[in-house]
Amino acid sequence: SIQATYYSTLINHWSNNKDTSVSDDQLCDAADGVMLDDVIRRQKLSAEISEAEAAIAVFSPDSEVNEASEDTPTVVENTKADEKVDLTPSLSGTQTLSLSSDGEWRSEGVSDSVPIPSASSSNSDLPPPPPPCRSFGDRFLVGRSSSDEAVRALQKLK
Repeated sequence: SIQATYYSTLINHWSNNKDTSVSDDQLCDAADGVMLDDVIRRQKLSAEISEAEAAIAVFSPDSEVNEASEDTPTVVENTKADEKVDLTPSLSGTQTLSLSSDGEWRSEGVSDSVPIPSASSSNSDLPPPPPPCRSFGDRFLVGRSSSDEAVRALQKLK
């Protein structure tokens, strides 16, 4: 993150310039900034491991091979009662969420009826946004006859 990079650079500056006075508040802020980055990375890694375990658990090499769409996010359907709603932002339209009769959130997919505003002239200098991340199943299981590569990738994550 930008905050962690800033504080890492600042700590390096303090290390190289011994005559610089550093307050306790500055040290606490620097520690918080660096630790926050570690927490975010740990949370992302935990989410990736959970997604990988769920995708491997429902993998069936006998099922039809479905091609993953580049424009719409994929939802990994669990057969358990704890279905997850994919909240990956879509760059092609607005995602619609609704409450089911049992009080659970479900995705109605990406809608083209609500257009995304076009880029204004002040934003024309910005690069295009990155493409949405592909799910673990799309990267390691779709189109494969076995889950060996996915299991190896999961072991690397752990």
